[in-house]
Amino acid sequence: MTGSDDWYRVGYGCPPRRSQWQRGQSPNPSGRPPKRKRKLHQFIESLLTEHVTVVEDGRPRRRTVFEVIVLRLWIEGVNGTAKAVRVLLNYQRFAKTKPPLRKIKRMPAKEAAEAYARHLEESRLRYEQRLANPQRTPRKQKYGPEEIHPGMSVKEASAAYARKLQRMRDEADE
Repeated sequence: MTGSDDWYRVGYGCPPRRSQWQRGQSPNPSGRPPKRKRKLHQFIESLLTEHVTVVEDGRPRRRTVFEVIVLRLWIEGVNGTAKAVRVLLNYQRFAKTKPPLRKIKRMPAKEAAEAYARHLEESRLRYEQRLANPQRTPRKQKYGPEEIHPGMSVKEASAAYARKLQRMRDEADE
């Protein structure tokens, strides 16, 4: 033993110095494995697919959180809330264009591949129809003169706006 180790006694809870971990040496070099991070869409999907008990017509029923949200939007829409109706219609439009992922995951691989291929083909056909019909009326500004549309140059748009203002002044004078 050296002079600095004279006071150290080997025993229970005091291993010999040569078998202790050296400074800078980790007892677990690979460390604890990192926790798997869930993606946001997976987290939201897990929340929406949880089951809750709700009371309908005086009876308790188990429904998913998503079903409860859709039913609530439907009730709000029936009561006259335009925003709820708009959200429901937007979701319906979205749901029609997307493949039903839950069903595809539970299908056999061959059927899932065929369903996804059908979805891709339908998407391609819709895209080709949009390309084949470029003469659609241009999207008009929500607020402002009707003659202005995104395809115009700034000079054309300002001239159209001036014409619109002049017409409005003329109508006001009459």
